Amino acid sequence: ILTHQNLSTPKCDHLLPCNLDPAKNLTKLVHINKRVSELEDSSITNHTFYKKAQLHVAKSLAHSLDDEQIGRALDMINCGRVLVKSRRNSTSRPVYQAQVRCKQRSCPRCSSLRGFKYTNMVGEAFKQLRFKFKDDCGHTHHQVSEHYKMIGIKLTLNGGTACSLTELRKRIKSLHHNWTRLLRLKLVQENMVGALRATEITESKSDTSTIMANPHLHGTLLLRMNGDVNKTIAKIRKHWRKMTEQDLFKSGSITPKQDASQCVQDISMLSRHTFEDAISWIKYSTKGIMKFTSNGEGVTTHQNSSIEFWLSVDKAIKHMRLTSTYGYLKEALSLVKEQMNLAASIAPTPATIVPTAEDLLWSDRL
Repeated sequence: ILTHQNLSTPKCDHLLPCNLDPAKNLTKLVHINKRVSELEDSSITNHTFYKKAQLHVAKSLAHSLDDEQIGRALDMINCGRVLVKSRRNSTSRPVYQAQVRCKQRSCPRCSSLRGFKYTNMVGEAFKQLRFKFKDDCGHTHHQVSEHYKMIGIKLTLNGGTACSLTELRKRIKSLHHNWTRLLRLKLVQENMVGALRATEITESKSDTSTIMANPHLHGTLLLRMNGDVNKTIAKIRKHWRKMTEQDLFKSGSITPKQDASQCVQDISMLSRHTFEDAISWIKYSTKGIMKFTSNGEGVTTHQNSSIEFWLSVDKAIKHMRLTSTYGYLKEALSLVKEQMNLAASIAPTPATIVPTAEDLLWSDRL
């Protein structure tokens, strides 16, 4: 069991003590458990939409000759198949929870839930930092010194061109390695408070209709407000293009400079340097493998993705960390995880729902 002393001692001066005494803050621990248990609550329409996506991916994996992939396909078919009414039901719009989840990386629903929970934890991690977003100071945070004000940069970076399905895992490893190298730049280290990167993979076709993959990174960079932000952005853009050119040359490209011209899709400041704007971007970054429109609805073209694509993605991301944090944000996130572990081990958890026949639904009766 984690102790109060463990949680109350930050790993550096840039984190706040969380002061989570189980004897005095049992209510907060109970709230953490309750909130985690309610993350999955959703309408039957949303559950059904995800079930369609799950069945599409599962059918693709079922074409494999690999027993492990076939096993993951079967687990995905049963994932969220049986739904039970949540405690938060209202007569106007009831919400449901699934009783079984497969927790596969390539599962559309499990990846989205993992991203949702991760975003919630990052939000709590922001509260553990002494650094506060610049535009929040004077409103939600008073008397914050200039030294502890930060701004947010959002990045979307890729490997220059789409890659073949056989090269997908190698390309993802290369992107992750280059991201780590990027954060080690002297100018970035001098100004960085923390960082987060999430990996997304989309499908495309070449001019000859060959199925290709487009792995790319959605990044968040938290920088000290009193640093030279414009210079840092210019350095990141230049260095990422240089690393991409080198990787493309090694992979056999005869025009690496031209192929790397679009490797920096976006690098810009948040529209406002606030907690809400940062969380909104991180929520998009960690959304999982599903595509969404601006109003939050799933994109129907997901159903048209190919069997070859999902077989390759499932193998490529196996045992790979698709989301990571760095710097003080990483240390703050570890404190939040300790709080959640403490909540699970000490505080009362919501009672298990014992459904009646009237409470059960099948999400795959489409």
